[in-house]
Amino acid sequence: MKKIPRKITFIIIFIVLIALFASILALQHIFLEYKLKTNLSAYQRLEMKTTVDNFIVMIDSMKKGMTEAAIAANVQPTYQDIKNSVTEFVRYQVHEMDYKNGSYIWINEVVNWDGGDNYAIRLVHGNLPETEGTFLSTSKRDSKGNLPYLEELEGIKENGELFYE
Repeated sequence: MKKIPRKITFIIIFIVLIALFASILALQHIFLEYKLKTNLSAYQRLEMKTTVDNFIVMIDSMKKGMTEAAIAANVQPTYQDIKNSVTEFVRYQVHEMDYKNGSYIWINEVVNWDGGDNYAIRLVHGNLPETEGTFLSTSKRDSKGNLPYLEELEGIKENGELFYE
């Protein structure tokens, strides 16, 4: 058996160590990228939840303020008058807001909690304003064959909220 020169042995060890180090760096990069995406998703979810929660507080405050102002003026406000005013304000806000990474907010008014055709009316949609005022159906499938409105309705009924990614 022929002995490998010491210089070649060191070169082989050096190459193996470089390959090992490069593999470790690649794995570290993959892990950090995964962690960044996970943290970004959690941040986006929190940001959207905070935005929605703020909208709810704003809507409740507007309804209360409009009702009190109407009563103080000796006028009986109707539910529809208040709803229309609040919806127009919220529609403007949703359309004017700039969300990150293509995110958007929509508001559907559920009129039938059992689902089915015309179970809800799309009041406001930050990405599809031309569809505002249309009826929605829990039996409508998306391009992937999913039932997004059914999933949305079930999520709202179970958790009071739903976040789509």
